[in-house]
Amino acid sequence: MKTDKQPDSSNPSAAPLTAPLYRQSRYTKFYQVMLVLSTIGTVLGLSEVLRTPQVINDLQSDPAGSIISLVGTFIILPAAIIALILLWRKQIAGLWLKLSTYAATLLTIVASFIFSESTIKQITNATLEEATKTDSGLGRDFIVAFSTSTFYIAMGVAAVVSIVFGILWWFAWKDQAEADSKQ
Repeated sequence: MKTDKQPDSSNPSAAPLTAPLYRQSRYTKFYQVMLVLSTIGTVLGLSEVLRTPQVINDLQSDPAGSIISLVGTFIILPAAIIALILLWRKQIAGLWLKLSTYAATLLTIVASFIFSESTIKQITNATLEEATKTDSGLGRDFIVAFSTSTFYIAMGVAAVVSIVFGILWWFAWKDQAEADSKQ
């Protein structure tokens, strides 16, 4: 005996009216996490645009560092934004563009290592000036060592992040492509 709550499966017209069956999720969890993390990273990268006047002012004292920064801000960042848009739309060009932005970032990191002398000198001088203003009691040698090591550590972390995210994006794309082919 059927109740009002149980549809009669033998009669297709008696099936409850529901929305058509779509994929449970448009994105796999892995792909979705990568989209969110990359979106957050790209939005945080937009803050570099605010530093543009300072970077342009530094062209005289640190031309290599300024040019590298401008390349990152006005070439790599827009490419990353376009890549994200394409990745949200699940287009393969987005993956290749995203991987290219990571490769370009690695190239700018290598350039930063090569031309780091003037950048480190500028960072150290700014730190020494601030330490003198606040009378922190930190010695010059400590500030020089700290500024230099912080610069190289930051570049190393950025390189590792670029490599790891490039690999993660590759696997996220493969996972998403496999999920899409099953449906």
